[in-house]
Amino acid sequence: MADPKGFLKTTERELPKRRPVPVRIMDWKEVYEPGDQAVLRRQASRCMDCGVPFCHSGCPLGNLIPEWNDLTWRGEGRAAIDRLHATNNFPEFTGRLCPAPCESACVLGINQPPVTIKQIEVSIIDEAFAKGWVEPQPPARLTGKTVAVVGSGPAGLAAAQQLTRAGHTVAVFERDDRIGGLLRYGIPDFKMEKGQLESRLRQMQEEGTRFRAGVEIGKDISCNLGSMNIALSMDADDLGQTVETAIRALSAVSDQSHIRSVRSIEDGNDRSHAIGLGQMNLHGYLAREHVYYGSEEGIDFTNIYFYTVLFHALRASNNLAIERKQAFDGFEDSTYASGTFFDKYIERAWVPETEKVKELFAGQHIPTQEDWVALKASIQEHGIYNQNLQAVPPTGSISYINNSTSSIHPIASKIEIRKEGKLGRVYYPAAFMTNDNLEYYQDAYEIGYEKVIDTYAAATQHVDQGLSLTLFFKDTATTRDINKAQIYAWRKGIKTIYYIRLRQMALEGTDMTECVSCML
Repeated sequence: MADPKGFLKTTERELPKRRPVPVRIMDWKEVYEPGDQAVLRRQASRCMDCGVPFCHSGCPLGNLIPEWNDLTWRGEGRAAIDRLHATNNFPEFTGRLCPAPCESACVLGINQPPVTIKQIEVSIIDEAFAKGWVEPQPPARLTGKTVAVVGSGPAGLAAAQQLTRAGHTVAVFERDDRIGGLLRYGIPDFKMEKGQLESRLRQMQEEGTRFRAGVEIGKDISCNLGSMNIALSMDADDLGQTVETAIRALSAVSDQSHIRSVRSIEDGNDRSHAIGLGQMNLHGYLAREHVYYGSEEGIDFTNIYFYTVLFHALRASNNLAIERKQAFDGFEDSTYASGTFFDKYIERAWVPETEKVKELFAGQHIPTQEDWVALKASIQEHGIYNQNLQAVPPTGSISYINNSTSSIHPIASKIEIRKEGKLGRVYYPAAFMTNDNLEYYQDAYEIGYEKVIDTYAAATQHVDQGLSLTLFFKDTATTRDINKAQIYAWRKGIKTIYYIRLRQMALEGTDMTECVSCML
C-alpha cells in the first residue's frame, strides 16, 4: 500500500491551481495548471489500501485505484500507467471529464476529504504521454474477421481499440465530419483540449483501426404498433381491405406522432414512417375451425395468411406513396427498388397445400404470381410509404379483453389467470372455447417447442421486423432442453426469442385435479 501513515500526515486535499483569469481569457485551453509531482505523491500516499476498497465499486470501469495510487506514491509512473490501462482505455478522457464517483465512495471520505483520485489519474496519463510510454499495440496476428463500430464516442473508440488489439480488422463509422463524437463536438476545450483526442486517435490508427467520418449508418425510428384479430379478419368479406385500413390507420398515427424530446427519433419517424402491423388470436381461430395448433394444417394456414397480409400491406403502402408522392427515405437503396425482394414470390406459386386451408380461404383472394408482378412494377415506379410494415408483438391483456388469444403463440392455459391492478385476479377463458372444440385448445406446455417454432417460422418469412416468439417449458426443463430449442429456432430461421416462460408445479396439497370449471 501507499504510506501507511500518509492519511495522518496529509489530511487535506490538494488540487492544481487555476490559471489566472487574465491569462485564461486569452485562449480556450484547459483551466488548471499542470499538477506538481510532490503534491501528487502526497495525495497518493493518503490512499489507505482498504480491505474493501469501495472506490472499485464506485468506479464504473472498476479501476484498480489503490494499486496505481501506491505506484504513484513510489514514483513508479511506468508501472502506474500499465495498471491504469489494464481497466481503462482512455484515462486522459475520464480523468478530465468523469464526475469521479470513486471519490464519493472513498473510505477516507468518512472523516477526511477523500483522496484526489481523479487528479492522480489524469497526472499518470499526462506523464505517460509526455515520456512516450503510450505506444501503439498492434495485434501479433489477424483473425481475418472484420468488425464495424457505429459511433466514435468514447464507448465506440474503446470497443474498437479492444477489438483491433484482439486481431480483428475494425472500421469505425461516424455520422459527423470528424471522429470523436461528443469528445469532439460536445466537450469544450477548457474541459479537455482536442490534442488529447488526437493523440489517442493517432495511436489507434497506428494499431490498425480504420476511421470513416461523414457516414450515417441507419437511423432511429419510432415504430407504431397495432394488431389485427385474425379470426375477425378472416370473417370479413375482404381481407385485403381490412389490411389496407389497418396500414392507413397506423400510418396516420406515425404521421401525427412527434417525439420532440428525442429529436433523432422524431427525425427518423418523419423519414421512415415506420409501423408494425401485428396479429393476434391465431390459436383461437385455428381451434374454432377445428385445426390443431402446430399441425400441418395450422402451419399451412399461418404461411398463407401472412403471405396474403404481406401482399396487401405492400399494396396499401404503395397506394400511400402514390397519393402523397413520397416514398420512405432510402427507398432507392432497398431491395424493393432493385426488385430482388419480390423474386421468391414471383418465381413460384404460393397456394394452400391442405384441403382444410383451401376451405378457410375459399372466400378470400390469395395473391397470384401475376399480382406480384404488377405490384413489383408499381412499387419500383412509385415506392412504398413505410420503411417497416409488420411486427408481431406479444399482445397480452389487449388480446384477452378483445376475446382473443395472445399474439400468434398457443394459449398458456385454457383459462388464463391474470392480476389486473386493484381488481386482483381476473379469469380469461380462451377465445371461442366450447365443449365441442375443447380438444383443440392444447396449451403451450403440452404442445412442445417444435410446433411453436414451426408456426413462427412460417410467419417469419413474410414479416420484415421481429416476432415476439415465446418458448414454454415445464419447470423440469434443463439448460440442455432450452439450448436444443434455441438451436432448433435458429435452424428454422427465427430472428429473435422474446422470452421463456416456465410453468411451476403446484405445492403439494394445493394442486387442482378437477375439471377446468371446478378450478374456477
